[in-house]
Amino acid sequence: MPFSKSLLRRGTWLAALTAAAGAGIAQAATIYEATPDNYRRLLGDLRPGDTLRLAPGRYADGSPLHNVAGDSDHPITIAGPGEGAPAIFVAELERNTVSIVDSHDVVVKNLELDGRDLPVDGVKCEGTARYSHHITLENLLIRRHGTISKPSESRPSARRGTG
Repeated sequence: MPFSKSLLRRGTWLAALTAAAGAGIAQAATIYEATPDNYRRLLGDLRPGDTLRLAPGRYADGSPLHNVAGDSDHPITIAGPGEGAPAIFVAELERNTVSIVDSHDVVVKNLELDGRDLPVDGVKCEGTARYSHHITLENLLIRRHGTISKPSESRPSARRGTG
């Protein structure tokens, strides 16, 4: 079958269209600038390849990573500042500081998690989840989670009466 110029033009056009579509996919990732006031709303907007960049500050409403889904080539990144003042997530009673449910291909980095000596977990893949996988935790400072007994405090002990 002879090769025609028309077929060549169609092939060139198809290759150009495919390249443009591929470039559009590569450029689809969004960087969201988040603050303690808007970060929870933005969590629901994240798509594969997106980054949620957290400003320094105190984040008091936890970090529920529920149904946050990147993909193996385009993970979702949630990141505090790489240097300078940190993004600090503070614990609240009856809520784990970073709670993971039905999420995958997520990178969480450059955060400080302050448990405030409360009996909660810093990071937990919740037992209610159907799945959670390919979660990367990087450069997290996790402190004061769980009930801490100070050395000067005495603990109750069980004693048998001699009676």
